[in-house]
Amino acid sequence: MKSAKKPFIGLKNSKFIFTVIALTVILGITCTISGCGSTEGNKENDKETAACEETASGKKNLKELEELITKAYLDFNIYDLMSPDFLAAQEASVNGEEFCIDWDFFYNTQEDVVFENKPRITAETIDASHANVLASLDFKEWGDPVIMHLSMVKDQNTGKWLVDDVLQDGSERSIKQMMINCANAY
Repeated sequence: MKSAKKPFIGLKNSKFIFTVIALTVILGITCTISGCGSTEGNKENDKETAACEETASGKKNLKELEELITKAYLDFNIYDLMSPDFLAAQEASVNGEEFCIDWDFFYNTQEDVVFENKPRITAETIDASHANVLASLDFKEWGDPVIMHLSMVKDQNTGKWLVDDVLQDGSERSIKQMMINCANAY
């Protein structure tokens, strides 16, 4: 007795497979055209596309800001990023040779610092010209990290982000306001 050969599954179901592939291609083309804003004159899709591009641009700008602050802390040139208003408050607060704030307000210390780890920087935009930055600084042999809050402003002429104020973690004290108060006291 001969056993009957079973037909190859691919040949038996070739019409079904062809139909599934054809429907998948058609569905993919339809979804791509309607979902990507390619249809001309569709204002809703244009708004969605613009919003997507703005979000991507915003994420890129935040990443660049975070990299800028990380490098500035590591190179100890964070002071070079002070806004003109912040610099003016600092200059006004100097009484003779005495400085009203006798600690390094960017690192929250009076001692030299050696980083244990690379600073962890997180930026958040408030609007197109303002941002907040949290800087978590780990110093060797200090234990807990020092958390600094930087208020950032974007220079309208250069487009460069500048530090406009510093707040220490756990404090509502504005370093800039402390400088202004000190200047007004003398």
